[in-house]
Amino acid sequence: MQSKSSHLATSFILLLVLGIGVLGAVIFYERTVIERFSKTHDDDIAALKEQAVKSTPANSKVIATGNGLIVTKVNGLGPTYTQYCDGTVMLGDDNKTHYCIGKNTLIFSNGIATSTIATDIATDAASAPELADIVWPPYSPAGKSNALISYQTSSCNISTDFCGAGMAENSYNFVLNEKDGTVRKIVNFPGTGKAVWSIDGVHALFIPSTCGGAGCGTSEIIGYNIETDAAAAVTKEKAVGEREFIMAGENGDTWTSVYWITDKKFGATIVKKDGTQKAIYGSL
Repeated sequence: MQSKSSHLATSFILLLVLGIGVLGAVIFYERTVIERFSKTHDDDIAALKEQAVKSTPANSKVIATGNGLIVTKVNGLGPTYTQYCDGTVMLGDDNKTHYCIGKNTLIFSNGIATSTIATDIATDAASAPELADIVWPPYSPAGKSNALISYQTSSCNISTDFCGAGMAENSYNFVLNEKDGTVRKIVNFPGTGKAVWSIDGVHALFIPSTCGGAGCGTSEIIGYNIETDAAAAVTKEKAVGEREFIMAGENGDTWTSVYWITDKKFGATIVKKDGTQKAIYGSL
């Protein structure tokens, strides 16, 4: 009986030692994997920093940066848009707005491709460009990754950060492909209204903002093609947006929704003065 107990005790000890050995091997493996991943991650960050240094114009200071999205991410790191100043960095009267008197350069980098988006010479606050906004339409199945960039002199006073009435809601003037760094200038992106993008990210619909201090006007739905930079009315009917309509406190026809059925076919809903709804369909 004692011999059997000793045998069981010995077996238990052997299993325990074996379990500890396996656990130690797993921990060692996981630590090795983590260390390798960390080293790879650090190397990627170092490479991106080195790329940024190489693309920085000489004698320049960073003014503003905006981080975006990229289809193929590198350890979660996205591309970078950086505005550089070869001149004098000025601080606005609001003590927070910076701008550059001298040579302004806007550069894109995703760690592989680097592009100069724009180069401008500013002689005063009125001519100083500003990296105001970057937005990304939905990506298409083909892997397009367009970024809409607002980089230009503003109708606001950049030195005081004061915006006057009537300034455009949308001021996008560049489209950049974040996969290969190609960039082109656009001039027809609608100035007002929120974009409702098609699934492929090529077409957008807008209900323009038509209200002001003198009351509300009406407008058709506006369609836009980001590939051709073309904008045009896509409905015969005119109305104001519901949000504007409520603010204006007036009675009239109201756009209440606009939506995509396919990549090119769309629908919209208009509420008439008498409260009846009308569905409208079209295509771009």
